[in-house]
Amino acid sequence: MLLEGDNRDHYIEQYVKGKLSPEETFLFEQKMKDDPELAEEVKFMKELFIHFDTEGWNQVSPSADTKELKEFFRSDQAMKIKMALESAEVEYEKTKKRKFPRFIAASVIGLMVFLSGYLIATSNNNLYDSYYSTGDMPSLVSREGAANKVGQIATSFQNKDFSKTIGFVKEYVNNSKEVAPNVYLYSGMAYLNLEKYDEAIQEFKKLSTSDHIDSSKGLWFEALAHMKVKNKTAMTDVLKKIASDSINFNYTKAKEILEDLD
Repeated sequence: MLLEGDNRDHYIEQYVKGKLSPEETFLFEQKMKDDPELAEEVKFMKELFIHFDTEGWNQVSPSADTKELKEFFRSDQAMKIKMALESAEVEYEKTKKRKFPRFIAASVIGLMVFLSGYLIATSNNNLYDSYYSTGDMPSLVSREGAANKVGQIATSFQNKDFSKTIGFVKEYVNNSKEVAPNVYLYSGMAYLNLEKYDEAIQEFKKLSTSDHIDSSKGLWFEALAHMKVKNKTAMTDVLKKIASDSINFNYTKAKEILEDLD
């Protein structure tokens, strides 16, 4: 089995497509054991065919098993890239001049551009999901006379009745002589769940700019809001504020995220 020039490309393609005879398959696999570069080319081509051949287009490789990635491979953008790859293969079949890898490279570059942009957008949501914890929400300990109002805030939020949560926070603030600023985390998260991002950030700032013991929690939740809306610059700025003082809430997590961003 001679693996040079066009012949090498042919055998790689036929092997990946499962079209070699048992004898050829055995010889080809022996060649791969002795030729790491050949093995790497085969691995590369396998990945391409897993993602882009006609029959297997809807099957995503095991290393890319997230819902978001599956949705991407079924998107219009991904289909355009698939068509580009198919065109490249047709052109290769016409020329047989070892230009196929160049066509593939161009198509893969296009895929990486689309895919990297797509995954950056979804990774921020994944980041938010990874770092948001209901356990970080404050326990609302009521002062005398405010028990019912504060209880309504917590209960409505737990029941995911976010509009009511916002209303109860406003009622509590308007009718209390002494407001516990950590209630703004509830109204902020309620706004965030209602996709009212600017309002959410303003609520978090009410805590972060206060002199309350939990003021740095406001910074953390503000950073989460920026993660949610994919504002990397604003998120980074807030995380740096948290990471500037080890007594701040989630100081270690803030540093961890900043290191990952670098």
